Amino acid sequence: MARIQSGLSAAMAAILAAACTPAADGGSPVASPPVAAAISASAPRRAVPAPRPAAPPAAALAAPGGAGWLVDAASGCWLWTHTAAPGVAASWTGACPRGPAEGPGEARFTWPQDGAARARTVTGNFRRGRIEGEGSAIAPGGERYTGSFRDGRGNGRGRILFPNGNTYEGGIVDDRAQGRGVYTFTNGDRYEGDLIANLATGRGVYTWGNGDRYEGGIRDNRPDGQGSYQTQRGLFAGTWNYGCFRDPASGTRVAMWRDIAECP
Repeated sequence: MARIQSGLSAAMAAILAAACTPAADGGSPVASPPVAAAISASAPRRAVPAPRPAAPPAAALAAPGGAGWLVDAASGCWLWTHTAAPGVAASWTGACPRGPAEGPGEARFTWPQDGAARARTVTGNFRRGRIEGEGSAIAPGGERYTGSFRDGRGNGRGRILFPNGNTYEGGIVDDRAQGRGVYTFTNGDRYEGDLIANLATGRGVYTWGNGDRYEGGIRDNRPDGQGSYQTQRGLFAGTWNYGCFRDPASGTRVAMWRDIAECP
């Protein structure tokens, strides 16, 4: 054994020598305590799962139509919702050391509606159970939002891709298009201007795929106030009344996004 020991560290040599020590009765070698300790230390440790967080206070749980906490039934993690759909369930793929979802992950909200299963998926960095910063969300109808979040909702600037291929890019307030933005339609139409709660309101420019163009005041997606409408038939400029225009000189009536019969 001396030659073997000389090529090993002192610690390993001691273990090897102890392992080859014969039993007192001359029988087979018996592993001494140092060998047993070495085997125990090298054994892989079983991963200890994170403890399940305590449930949120009952008074803070979301009721249908209201705001509050939803709890992942599998992990116990908490997710905040501003408006809970009836029968909604939540799941979370990330960490939740103190209960609320925290850090990167994906939240999924599912609920039944009109006999079908609905789902909303939100991916990004979460803080206190709400997504914050840059991320993405897929709505039940298939709309995909990519952009800024604050307090669990789209806020800041972002881009929405609709299932039919139309897009919106611009200001977002509480998950709705608001501020300055641009809608681009697959038929060649384009709107650039002010929006409030998903509706063109303020001032803007709408251009049709055929080259027609309206510029001026807009309210709830209809020309309103001073504006000019250049078409292949001519120019109609002046005061619009919620989608209706009457030329003061010729009496010609024009309707935009309204039935002409509704216009005086």
